[in-house]
Amino acid sequence: MGNRGAWGTAVGVLATVVLAAGCESSGTASPVTSKATTTTTTTPVSLPPGEYQVLLDEADRVIAAVADRFAGTLALTDYTALTKEFRDVLEAQATVLDKQVPPSAVGEQHREVVKGLRVASEYATSVTFSGSPTDSCGLPTRVTPVQLDGLRLSTMETSKLKTRAAALTGKGYKFGSFVALVERPLALPAEQSRRAGNGEMVLRNGPRGRGVLKVINSDESDVAVAVMTGTPPTPQSMVYVRAGATARVTGVGGGYEVFFKTGADWDPAARGFTRDCAFQKFDQPFGANESWEITLKKRVGGNASTSAAPNF
Repeated sequence: MGNRGAWGTAVGVLATVVLAAGCESSGTASPVTSKATTTTTTTPVSLPPGEYQVLLDEADRVIAAVADRFAGTLALTDYTALTKEFRDVLEAQATVLDKQVPPSAVGEQHREVVKGLRVASEYATSVTFSGSPTDSCGLPTRVTPVQLDGLRLSTMETSKLKTRAAALTGKGYKFGSFVALVERPLALPAEQSRRAGNGEMVLRNGPRGRGVLKVINSDESDVAVAVMTGTPPTPQSMVYVRAGATARVTGVGGGYEVFFKTGADWDPAARGFTRDCAFQKFDQPFGANESWEITLKKRVGGNASTSAAPNF
């Protein structure tokens, strides 16, 4: 209670002081003084031509560093990430330029460039690179020239950046090298049609046995046939059989399953096709130390059913 009473006394004294001041009746008014304040304004100073060109060069360099990667980026997922990075760098450089006062002779052109950068930034991610991240072969899906053209249309043409940058160039300044980088054609690799040799054993693992598997490929596509064992199925051996050809796998150990994949352009390092892939498996198991013959051809009335298989 002592502490509480002390607080109460302090408040009472403060009230008395205030009341006395309010009731003062000396008849003389207290002098009122005021301090004069000075307000100053500053007018932004425009950059000298040389410094302005340095500003443009740096903005151009930063944007070009991102734009330069468009023509060499093939994976769809990489393109999606790159468009977001491009959007951010366009907006960032628009903000940098907007904070500076250009030489008076290019004030209008400067404002137009800032506007163009912001419009391009807004539209940079408007192109939807739709599709699965991987293709039928399990490889990263590639962006198409049509998709890249959509990016160019949404950024460069909609924003008129090329025209706006050219207006600055017409005034003796350099800006907009990144435009040509965005407009470069997509650097697509030449399509290949590689094939392994018929009967080539592209993989050999696991124990050996007395089993023999004869493969007759009556289809129009090359095929890679895998002898699978274990759970989950793991390739024990894999043989490449060209269209219309026959091959054998000998020394098969234990019971197994047969998986096969078709496609175009065989990549020996990946042991798989790079285009138009399909993966299948025979539904029936194959016994240990037995000899089997399978014919690969889609037909009605065949005695061996197949079903879709995971990528292998």
